[in-house]
Amino acid sequence: MPFSAASMLPQATIKSPSNSNAPREWQLEDLIDFDFALESASKSGKISDHQHREAFLQFQKENDRNGTKSNSTERSKAFRYWLDKQRQRPPLADALPGQLFCRGIRTLRTLIYLAALLSGTLMTAALLRYDGTQPTNVAGFLSLLLGGQLVLLAATGAGFLLRRFGIIRWESGIIAPGIHFCLNRCVKWIQQNVQEKSSAESRLRMQAFLGSVTRKHSHYQAIILGILSTLLQSFGIWFNVAAVATTLFLVTVSDRAFGWQSSLNLSSQEIHHVTQRIASPWSFILPSIAPTITEIEGSRIFLKDGIKTLANQNLVSWWPFLACSLLVYGFAPRFLLWLGSHWFVRNRLNQIRFDSLTCDRLWESMNKQELRTSGSALGKPENPPPPLEMVALQEAPPMSEEKKEEPYALVIVEPELAKRSSQNKIDTAIHELIGWTVSRWIKLPDETQSSAVFWEQVEPIRNEASFERIVLIQEAFQPPIRETIAWIKELRATQAPNGKMMIYLVGRPKEAGRRQEVCETNHQVWTQSVDALHDNNLAVSLLEIIDDNE
Repeated sequence: MPFSAASMLPQATIKSPSNSNAPREWQLEDLIDFDFALESASKSGKISDHQHREAFLQFQKENDRNGTKSNSTERSKAFRYWLDKQRQRPPLADALPGQLFCRGIRTLRTLIYLAALLSGTLMTAALLRYDGTQPTNVAGFLSLLLGGQLVLLAATGAGFLLRRFGIIRWESGIIAPGIHFCLNRCVKWIQQNVQEKSSAESRLRMQAFLGSVTRKHSHYQAIILGILSTLLQSFGIWFNVAAVATTLFLVTVSDRAFGWQSSLNLSSQEIHHVTQRIASPWSFILPSIAPTITEIEGSRIFLKDGIKTLANQNLVSWWPFLACSLLVYGFAPRFLLWLGSHWFVRNRLNQIRFDSLTCDRLWESMNKQELRTSGSALGKPENPPPPLEMVALQEAPPMSEEKKEEPYALVIVEPELAKRSSQNKIDTAIHELIGWTVSRWIKLPDETQSSAVFWEQVEPIRNEASFERIVLIQEAFQPPIRETIAWIKELRATQAPNGKMMIYLVGRPKEAGRRQEVCETNHQVWTQSVDALHDNNLAVSLLEIIDDNE
């Protein structure tokens, strides 16, 4: 898992976590800020910082003080509290991408409202233009105002069904490029707004994060799609509101005439039958809002005769029918789709489980016990030193249902590295870093073996629980060449969709069983290569190990 300086947002206030610990629903801006802060902590090597543990302990204390039962499995509440803390520290204190992104969405929404009101008003006024000689054509009025909307509704329904049954994917249409285009424009807009308020590093980090947000964080794809749908439906809603309001206003303050004509040999009875069908949704409540057969016959226009022979009451009898048609077939479907899009976005936000690999690492850091020792220097014999005291920051949370299932993992390592390293020490280090329990080791083929040997070892264990979590221990000085990246992608493809893979980099061996620190350049090369895969359950970190020949 899978997109401003606070001083720039005087109207947007950040709720302090000390004010209230009541559960709050996640908003899109919260999710973007959370992923940005989490990714920044991961890339800066601060994913295991002690501040995460301190924030979690404060979260539990406030729960106890407020009488709220604390459930350690509810990552959502703990992560929300952690986010509020992070918003007070860099990099979120320098730039709030979530709030800026949503402010851009709100600006776009306002422009859409104005465009819809303006276009609906102007188009309706043009169609209702009456100079005393040529009435408004009812068929043309409905076709221009409702025809396009009904076609778009049919296309939306067809697209939803095709994607629902897997016939087409959203990436194959025009939606995904549209989303990426909007995000790129949003990135440029954010850069313009924060260039004087944040450092160059923060701007570049934000640009990289938002540029890959829909690819690496898959949950944004559906959420942003839902938001775009709400914006489109908002346009339709306000377009129809403007059309109805303009119609009612013009027929109230001026003289308007409506009629129908056709080159085909259509009778008034056939037109009356069509209008009754169209009016069927409201005919049970307002049966009179539809022209009668007499009014239809009296409003038929013949070009050679003009309208001089037509009665005025017949020419004005159509406007209630037209207004109701706009409300029922224009406004109502858009409003229902708008409600559905809002529900879809809210449901997607509530379904986020925060179970990505980076979230696991943060959760383990927040729940990890930290021990420290305290004592005094040796004094006089009559004052013996106090014994070492083991002080725990706080007892570990009670074992939950989530923790009862042991997160077994598989370690993949090169033969030479496995020969020189202590398996027990590596297993312990992995458990302390990420909370995984190593249950199996697999050695990569050496130079005399083919890659088929590795896949023969993998095939029997693909359905085991340990295969869902893979740890690859890699010497950092060996670059991620194309073949290595292709092999990692192939290995990831054999895992389940929610499978996770952690790549730990180790330094070169040196004397006395020690290893050199990983070169920063090598670390960046590996991180950039893995980030290019846009896999939210694949990460790179550093591992300090001591060889057995110490």
